[in-house]
Amino acid sequence: MEHRWTTRVPVALDVMLYQRGIPVAVCRSQEISAQGISLREGARRFQRNTFLEIEFALREKGELCRYRIPAVVMHSSEQSTGLMFDTKQPDVVAAIRRLMHEETRSAQPAQAVSGR
Repeated sequence: MEHRWTTRVPVALDVMLYQRGIPVAVCRSQEISAQGISLREGARRFQRNTFLEIEFALREKGELCRYRIPAVVMHSSEQSTGLMFDTKQPDVVAAIRRLMHEETRSAQPAQAVSGR
């Protein structure tokens, strides 16, 4: 059974997955927390404990900011794939917390920003 230290918040973001620096999948997020993210599309082919990087873009103060976060696959099923973040970078953690706070306040999915 998984143990979560932080609350998950529903959020719909377009994310790119990288493996060894190479883009390998485009996915859509389902939920996010300060510790990880749940993906609902595109990531089902990865085995547990696979190391990936997840990249997403957020609009902050009118600017497009990209975040690329190391992560590990924790579980994968037909419905979703769960990744645990492997970062202590203060700017990344702060951006995730801001996103969670905004989503909790608005109770609507985040507006995905496509940078492709």
